[in-house]
Amino acid sequence: MFEVKEYDSIICNVDYRENEKYKYLDQKEFHDLVTFIHEFAGDTEHADALDFMKISYRRNVGEVISIKNYVGLIQMKNGFQIQILPKISFGAEDAGNVKTKKVFLKMLRSMKNFLGKVFNDASLKVDQMNLYELFINMYLQEVRYLVKHGLKSNYIERKENLHYYKGKLLINQQVRNNPAHKERFYVSYEEFHPNSTENRLVKTTLIKLQKLTASAENAKEIRQLLTSFELVEPSVNYAKDFSKIAINRNNKEYEMLLQWAKVFLMNKSFTTFSGTTTARALLFPMEFVYESYVAQQVKK
Repeated sequence: MFEVKEYDSIICNVDYRENEKYKYLDQKEFHDLVTFIHEFAGDTEHADALDFMKISYRRNVGEVISIKNYVGLIQMKNGFQIQILPKISFGAEDAGNVKTKKVFLKMLRSMKNFLGKVFNDASLKVDQMNLYELFINMYLQEVRYLVKHGLKSNYIERKENLHYYKGKLLINQQVRNNPAHKERFYVSYEEFHPNSTENRLVKTTLIKLQKLTASAENAKEIRQLLTSFELVEPSVNYAKDFSKIAINRNNKEYEMLLQWAKVFLMNKSFTTFSGTTTARALLFPMEFVYESYVAQQVKK
């Protein structure tokens, strides 16, 4: 884990390793980060096309990556993580940037699209988890809240060849499948079942996070939550399932969960870009976070 803050400058020149103006990163990880920036920029001739990082060259120092005003986490394809924290300082007393992360998470709660309903500061292991694991943990708290209050069920259409009559007889299928089995009925019927589109996406998100998390606590929580989704099938086409859902009063409790399911499942982020197959990023524009937090405090 490599930790930096807004507006820090990253270099790979070992001669400047002790220089307080820069954050030193090993050459391999540095070049992986440069590749990441090029991929998202889409044009290696304009590496500064991104809003959140800029590549420049300084005499004697070499290439310099400047962090701009985005905060969050970037994970490379080899698992190497770069955590970007807001430029808030509590001095030497803030070992591990625990206070900085707590303040940042408090500010994030003011954002409309952030997990906040059951955010519990006391239950978050801020000193033990990076930002991505903390986001996973908050998502799991939201799912736990949902499970506690009951999964949404819908009437699901089923078509089966049964030994008893139920619902509506499907004539064509009956003729095709049961010419020698007069005791069977090919029928269509509706069943009240938790296998709704919303629950399929939540379950699929839990399955993906189970593979991504490096936290034993998060992994344990996911295993426990998945037992509540045993009757739910995983989603096989995320985009199609997301397009089916319209948030209304009947499924309002899923709104935040589905927004974050899209972040985790489709490598979306809170920026103008999304992830690639080589890396993933979960980044927040700090100016929007700050504006949202100030607006919330003014309302209070």
